[in-house]
Amino acid sequence: MRKVTKILLKLLSVTLLFLIFCPIVLTLVVALPSVQNFVVDRATAFVSERLDTRVEIGRIRIGALGSLRIEGLYVEDYERDTLLYAGKAKVFLSGIPDKSGLVLRNGILSNVRLNLRETASGEMNIKQVVNNLKRKQDTVRKPFVLRVEDVRLDNVSVGIERQEYRYPQYGVDYGNMHINHISAFIDNFYLDGGEVGGY
Repeated sequence: MRKVTKILLKLLSVTLLFLIFCPIVLTLVVALPSVQNFVVDRATAFVSERLDTRVEIGRIRIGALGSLRIEGLYVEDYERDTLLYAGKAKVFLSGIPDKSGLVLRNGILSNVRLNLRETASGEMNIKQVVNNLKRKQDTVRKPFVLRVEDVRLDNVSVGIERQEYRYPQYGVDYGNMHINHISAFIDNFYLDGGEVGGY
């Protein structure tokens, strides 16, 4: 009987030590830059294949408490031109992102370039890329929800170019615009299917 008790106590102590040290070791391993870069390489390959375009990330760091820092995010459109470039993005993921959406909070986006162009076919380059995100089997699925809380924008540039110029009699032709060096603070922004709102 003593032998069985000793074996059970040893098994219990080994199990407890495993339950205590496994999360600590896992956290330390995930914090290693080489492991994070391996994950980035796999993620960019997956996203590039999913979007059917070139996606690159210069560096990524996943920190404690859900912090995410990305440097050198590059997304190419189907005409092999820059669709999106973000020099630095640092945000906190609030909660665990699920299939219905993602919450980003307390962050900063800096040195961002977004180039929206109408292609020769008459479709905007961003629409072509976003259309590849739709899954054919997800017909009943809830729309993706993105929420942004307390995020600062520094040095953001947006360009919109259309093939057909409308030359309005009054007002602004929004078909050819370049807005440079935007700085802003975004709070309570949400993208819920086709609905957009925020402050």
